[in-house]
Amino acid sequence: MTTVPRHITDKSTAWEEIEDLSPQVVTYLDRVQQHAAALKNLQQTTLMLTQWRTVVDPAAEQRETWEDLRIAAQAATAVFISAPCRRRPCARPGRNTTPTSTRGSRPYAPSWLTAR
Repeated sequence: MTTVPRHITDKSTAWEEIEDLSPQVVTYLDRVQQHAAALKNLQQTTLMLTQWRTVVDPAAEQRETWEDLRIAAQAATAVFISAPCRRRPCARPGRNTTPTSTRGSRPYAPSWLTAR
């Protein structure tokens, strides 16, 4: 495998950020059940944490990198699911048009559901 240098950030800086953000993730995970607004903070924090993890673990060989990525993906999914939906976009697999109920960012929902 060829490793391409992508990060000019110092690894010690990345570790400092990881140490700062990790406890915040735990806090937001605890708050999400009581306050839906914490979901956005959880998603943003886990995304930043995952980005810092890739600085110290660019090959994603550490378990913690995958755990942070999993939490970030779950938070992003929860944000998507919790978004309001006011219309029924159409999924267009192939040439057939099928109305479907969906959630997510309304202006872009039809393009998300168009199979090409």
